[in-house]
Amino acid sequence: MAATAAALRCCFPGSSGVGSGFVKPNSSRRGWCAAAVAAPSREAEPVSSLGHRTRVDFPILHQATHAYEDARRKVANFVNAADSREIVFTRNATEAINLVAYSWGLSNLKEGDEIVLTVAEHHSAIVPWQFVSQKTGATLKYVGLTKENVPDIEQLKGFLSNKTKIVVVHHVSNVLGSMLPIEEIVTWSNRVGAKVLVDACQSVPHMPVDVQKLGADFLVASSHKKELGTYLYESLLSVPNVQIYGPAPSQTVHRAPLCSFNIENVHPTDIAEILDLQHSVAIRSGHHCAQILHRTLGINASARASLHFYNTKDEVDTFVDALKATVDFLTDRY
Repeated sequence: MAATAAALRCCFPGSSGVGSGFVKPNSSRRGWCAAAVAAPSREAEPVSSLGHRTRVDFPILHQATHAYEDARRKVANFVNAADSREIVFTRNATEAINLVAYSWGLSNLKEGDEIVLTVAEHHSAIVPWQFVSQKTGATLKYVGLTKENVPDIEQLKGFLSNKTKIVVVHHVSNVLGSMLPIEEIVTWSNRVGAKVLVDACQSVPHMPVDVQKLGADFLVASSHKKELGTYLYESLLSVPNVQIYGPAPSQTVHRAPLCSFNIENVHPTDIAEILDLQHSVAIRSGHHCAQILHRTLGINASARASLHFYNTKDEVDTFVDALKATVDFLTDRY
């Protein structure tokens, strides 16, 4: 596993100088954070070589077009799209959601219509629809959390009516790590004639996603974002006074390889800073662009550790050991 992860990491030249990707060498700061952003070399080279080409009828133009369409076909195959023409490339998932909101939303929604979202959505999936709501007069309806702190699917089902025009939901929460039953949500939404937009940024890179099976009208994902998820969760439980948000992994509950957590009487930003400065381990702290969710959870911020496919069990062990040392260091000073 470690050898495979190291080999994969070599494909990301942008991560050179930051060690394993989860644990950094020496004290080179800000090398890796909660989201991997380094471009794989196989993708960076053709982008660089084609970036200066102009729109004229030369062979190089046709090569660029073929390369672009070939990339579209590869993505279509990866998510099992019915046709490569269903794939639309944007700069990032935020732009993709904005594209749906400002093209479809502004053109199709009106006063009296309803947009259903959950409180666990990323800001990028909330703010565009707030704007659309203001412009069109459509109403936003937010699905809350259950006592297990996961989106209340029964409440979502109860919200659906002939007034519902679009349902905006995540596949996997970027804070809770929990998964929503997209196929069921699509079925319920279709019964009332509503569209479904799925934020799959946390699922497509980590698990098989079949867009035909899911059946959503719009699905957005990013190329920069499972086995270690359960190990990370269980290892974190060994840290004194830890609270992990989201459901515990089990035979029936699938959880993404990320954990948002807090330590009693220790601020998450302090945890992230000391992990970075003293242990060269980088995690994220704050509300992770999910402020409504944090407010619903009754907290201002959390710490978050996220894994990618090139991380290893040893790195999780290093992180947890460093976290325990960090908590000891901080509690001695509070």
